Amino acid sequence: SRSSDFSEFLKSLRKPSSQLIQNRCLSFIESLQGRRDLTVEQQSDHVQDFYQSMATHFTDFTGYPSDRSDKMMDNIEKMIMTQLYKSVFCPDTSDDEQKDLLIQKRIRMLHWVTAEMLRTPLCEEQSEVNDNILSAITAIIEMDSKRAPQDKLSCISRCSNYIFKAIQVSRSSPATADDFLSSLIYVVLKANPPRLQSNIQYITRFCHPNRLMMGQAGYCFTNLCCAVTFIEKLDAPALNLTHEEFDQYMRGQR
Repeated sequence: SRSSDFSEFLKSLRKPSSQLIQNRCLSFIESLQGRRDLTVEQQSDHVQDFYQSMATHFTDFTGYPSDRSDKMMDNIEKMIMTQLYKSVFCPDTSDDEQKDLLIQKRIRMLHWVTAEMLRTPLCEEQSEVNDNILSAITAIIEMDSKRAPQDKLSCISRCSNYIFKAIQVSRSSPATADDFLSSLIYVVLKANPPRLQSNIQYITRFCHPNRLMMGQAGYCFTNLCCAVTFIEKLDAPALNLTHEEFDQYMRGQR
């Protein structure tokens, strides 16, 4: 498991052969924490440059095979970002907090949107479907309690897996991309995850880029970003409603 991998990594740093890695990580953490003048974009650039230089170190100087190098980079990301989390998550220098409040309020106002309106295939009358939706909601809410970007991404992947299961049970066939996105939008509306924009920004800024560009985690994260954009722009035609009906729902008159 990833947590036992990380424990092993921390133990291995005590060995003389890993002294260089440990020293580089610790001095990087210290130098970034000492720079109070940086914007969050500059902090992000520094972290991404550090990932790049460490990845180069593993491939060019240690001759690690790519899977071992990827594992090392995962552990380095976790070590660094767990330490830096408080200084770089939702910083005062950004408008992340305002964006959080806006999307939270927007989702509250859309509490009336149903799975049918979003044309999801979800059949909520089935208890197994309902259980998977509740598990998906729990997973996405848990994202806010994690510190490392990869652990936040894992919550998004877990949420997505429950959604795929719910769709499969609902229709006895694999989910299409449209099925998945509409169901994810529904889950986000039901969950109203805390500090949603801050978490998305944090992952974008501080996750090792390999994770966001490939594989299931990257796919799920991209869809979450699309879901948030959809919710921000949601209007009557998107739900097959007239403008009058939409306004009535928004004013709580239906």
